[in-house]
Amino acid sequence: MLLFVRLSVFAVVAVVLACLGIGMMYPALPGTAPASQGIKFIQFNTLFNNPRVPFAIEWLNQQAPDVLALQEVSTQTVAIYSAMRQQMPSHLSCKFAGVGDVAILSKFRKLSEKCAEKLGLVWMQVEMNGRPATVASLHLHWPYPYRQWQQLESLRIEFESMPRPILLTGDFNAAPWSETLNRIQKMTNTKVIPGFRLTLRKEFPVLGVVPFLPLDHFLVDSAFSAYSVANGPQIGSDHLPVVMHAGRASP
Repeated sequence: MLLFVRLSVFAVVAVVLACLGIGMMYPALPGTAPASQGIKFIQFNTLFNNPRVPFAIEWLNQQAPDVLALQEVSTQTVAIYSAMRQQMPSHLSCKFAGVGDVAILSKFRKLSEKCAEKLGLVWMQVEMNGRPATVASLHLHWPYPYRQWQQLESLRIEFESMPRPILLTGDFNAAPWSETLNRIQKMTNTKVIPGFRLTLRKEFPVLGVVPFLPLDHFLVDSAFSAYSVANGPQIGSDHLPVVMHAGRASP
């Protein structure tokens, strides 16, 4: 349209900006993935006032994950954590904020653990197929004007002291191409798994439920290979669960 009205300079600028925008979204662009196999990981922000807790428990039980990360574990959603503990003997919940706690559960044998209380991080080192690996659940505050940046600074020592290799997942309240994700990748020596997954869903008048933002991610060490990552169904939360199949990379 700019070319049509002979504003060629503005047209060139628009094209350049569009190319830059697409380039900056590279970490979120879909990648190819083989069929589901390997170890099954599920990330799920339960929503502190989830009205469909029994349905969420039923779906998670059917999925039978090997590792499960939860956020917003509140008095209303703690039943999800309690139910999944029955099939996942290694588990740890950690106090965070008014919306609820963070938790990590696993079928693998626990070697060590850490609760970064009120910082939104909990991790366990487990024996995964004969070798140690650290699995972690994270919940970040919203960005400015909220406290995400301050929280991230407080988490620096926690991230840098976590035993390697690391598989970190959670509700980051940040897009995969953001500076927040960039900093966490550097502090944990991990990489975000590509894929444009709009995990946050918002309900609007007339429009109904609309896919809104990509906020839930998996960050993995080079010791892991992700085979597939996909959103799960709506199970009462404003965040969709995310399911990843992964394995240990060849030595």
